[in-house]
Amino acid sequence: MKHRCIVALVAALALAACQDNAIAPTNKAPQQSFSATPSDGNGNKLVFPINVSSTLTCANGAVLNRSDVGWIQAHAVNGGQNLEVDVFHDVATFTNANGNTFVWRDVGPDRVFMQDGNLVIQITGRANGNLGTFIIDAATGNVLFTSGPTGDSVVSQACAALS
Repeated sequence: MKHRCIVALVAALALAACQDNAIAPTNKAPQQSFSATPSDGNGNKLVFPINVSSTLTCANGAVLNRSDVGWIQAHAVNGGQNLEVDVFHDVATFTNANGNTFVWRDVGPDRVFMQDGNLVIQITGRANGNLGTFIIDAATGNVLFTSGPTGDSVVSQACAALS
């Protein structure tokens, strides 16, 4: 049960605002093979499919539809300070009223571990405008460490590209 709570927390935090990979606007839909859910590794992993749609309004009033399709694969680690390694594969497609799209991919590993008695999540890749490593305290949501260049959030980039 504790493991499932950690996975749910990691998934909620990551989908809420932790990852940010931008790709130039395109009129092509992402390939469906990107969102194919992997197997559970004979019960050694938990796999959570992602299939969520929402609408957002940009600062300039433009309305975009957002569709997230993909999966989160969680693997518990036994021993040491590491508790879990998660692999994210999310393709977010933003679409404006003219049918133009902006595609953003959140693909990469996350690591859940204990540090000084605190549950910590390390995201590798693009995270909330940063490229590199992004570490947060799971209990407080406080950012403990970031490395690499910073940039605009994925929503800001989608709004700039499509409005």
